[in-house]
Amino acid sequence: MATVAGRDTANAAIARWYRYSFITHLLSPGDRVYVVRTVSGRFAKIQFLGYYCPGTAPGCVTVRYAYQPNGSRALR
Repeated sequence: MATVAGRDTANAAIARWYRYSFITHLLSPGDRVYVVRTVSGRFAKIQFLGYYCPGTAPGCVTVRYAYQPNGSRALR
């Protein structure tokens, strides 16, 4: 369940998708793959690959995903 504080939203299920470096002050994606169930009951897996636009401008989230359109839980 999401927690809302002011204008920020945090979700404990994906709160650790990144690592933060106190030395460089940059984020790097963690080595995790998340499986989600869609509203229609299908499944997908998502892996965060990056957070930065070209250079070090933040806000360009890059993900890799696989969607299982037939409803099976078998994801590759």
